[in-house]
Amino acid sequence: MNVTTAVKARNSCRAFTPAPVPLQLVQELLALASRAPSGANMQPWRVYVLAGAERQALVDAVAARMSEGAMPQDSAEFAVYPPREVLGLPRNHAMRDRRRKLGFDMYAKLGIERGDTAGMLEALKKNYDFFGAPVGIIVTVDKAFDKNGWGHVGCFLQTLCLLAQERGLATCLQEAWSQFSDVVHEKLGIDAEHEAVWCGVALGHADPAAPVNSLTTERAPLADFCAFRGFGEQGRAKL
Repeated sequence: MNVTTAVKARNSCRAFTPAPVPLQLVQELLALASRAPSGANMQPWRVYVLAGAERQALVDAVAARMSEGAMPQDSAEFAVYPPREVLGLPRNHAMRDRRRKLGFDMYAKLGIERGDTAGMLEALKKNYDFFGAPVGIIVTVDKAFDKNGWGHVGCFLQTLCLLAQERGLATCLQEAWSQFSDVVHEKLGIDAEHEAVWCGVALGHADPAAPVNSLTTERAPLADFCAFRGFGEQGRAKL
């Protein structure tokens, strides 16, 4: 599989089979992913890989917190999405509309009708079981870094996802785990003073029978986000 094929094939898997992933394969993926671009080679990421009882302990801890009435964002270290009032500004309508469409399309695949808040909550909770993936990964960013450091870790994450795709594995990047960062810090013994919980990664084999895994998101055309300058008439041609 070449890089182009991997990029086109990869999607966010939200239903996994219980088939295990060998530790040696996970280690190989992470070692290769660490070759991702990183400014001054500082590599500001830390990775916590969970399987078996360790994975289940984290899942159970968040489930217990939610059963007590806690909701995502109660202990969030950063805002995953811009506030509604910001997304409501005309210049941000396209982002708002893309997010809404994804939500509606995903719930349709899950058989959840609009207004079914109970069904939506149950779907949300599946985030905190890594969607059934046998391997759950928590990725943190060193707090010594400013915004640029998050970009370095983003390169690492994308590289990991494409390498997994190449090997027939599925992934889902889950910023949802950052919304219970206090639980993650506590259960995994992560240094909260120096590491920010960015996201989780669900890693395993996609369930081919799950309708939600057939969801393919649309991407904006180049004309919506690219400006080509210095190319003469070619740069003004319709994209």
